[in-house]
Amino acid sequence: MVQEEGRDALSMRKLAKELGVTPMALYHHIPDKPALMSSLVERVWLKIFAAAPIFDGDPVEAIIQTSVRIRKIWLEHFDLANLAVAVSAPDQDFFVLTQALTAQIEVAGFPDTPLAYSAIQNFTMGSIQTNANRRAASQFFGRDPEAIRRQAIRLLDKNNASANHRGLVEARFDEGDEMYFEPSLRALVSGLLHAPPT
Repeated sequence: MVQEEGRDALSMRKLAKELGVTPMALYHHIPDKPALMSSLVERVWLKIFAAAPIFDGDPVEAIIQTSVRIRKIWLEHFDLANLAVAVSAPDQDFFVLTQALTAQIEVAGFPDTPLAYSAIQNFTMGSIQTNANRRAASQFFGRDPEAIRRQAIRLLDKNNASANHRGLVEARFDEGDEMYFEPSLRALVSGLLHAPPT
């Protein structure tokens, strides 16, 4: 339902009807819509972790491929993407996850673990949020991104735009965002590996 109609279209009553149960039957399992949305977000994160390949090689490449996978899967669930960054409860799972992330970044050899984590996380989740917001905003305004992209290319052609200008414009659309994400991430990681500790 969320993927087809968007998050705002989902209601407990509508979900109960789709499942062929009464709303009260549904409330016996899930107390409210925020709990339902939290469960959906958790399922996406579980899908990401379940799909994680085992890397016995380069820990830096493992971090890059993890970010690529996180982005890919969240973009398949873009209507939930802005909920992906909710503050987590500081429970034992939170401790174990953050401990594992710390170890992974340390093993990769980043001189400043918090800086590396913050930059990679913000770059990855920021890319997801930008892409998801671009889709949502385009839908809201009734704009076809592909039609606008074609218009932009005609405008660039008409004005003999430079290759850099064309690349910058392409990066503003989903295709360019996709094309530039991993190379940009690799450039960021390379810089972080050589950054002096803060």
